[in-house]
Amino acid sequence: MLVRKQAPDLVTVALVGSPSVRQALTDLGIQQTMSARGLIASTLAKSLEAPHAADMLAQLVQANAHRLGETEAEAEIVGRPLSAVRDQRSGLVLGVVHEGKFTLGLAEDPVIQAGDHLLIAEGLGP
Repeated sequence: MLVRKQAPDLVTVALVGSPSVRQALTDLGIQQTMSARGLIASTLAKSLEAPHAADMLAQLVQANAHRLGETEAEAEIVGRPLSAVRDQRSGLVLGVVHEGKFTLGLAEDPVIQAGDHLLIAEGLGP
């Protein structure tokens, strides 16, 4: 918390042991938090629904074949639904960050707004 006070614009990432600690840090303004226990439990649950879900997640976080990038939404896509942006962009648009919150855009089709960021997976080639 001392670092947050001294450098409020510094991106801080926290790996925590439980979802409740993750939520507490989020409430304190730490936006990038991950619960190891929660991630493992969710991965296991999704793998019971779809046996290859764990493989998909493992490939997503391995950096040797692709890169994950977060880029600000360009003016020409502001006002368009995420589904339309996915159809026209190169790379795999994983979702959108709006007001610091990430969404996959599966349950709804959010409209891209000024200041939003896209999370994109791009292949690095051979």
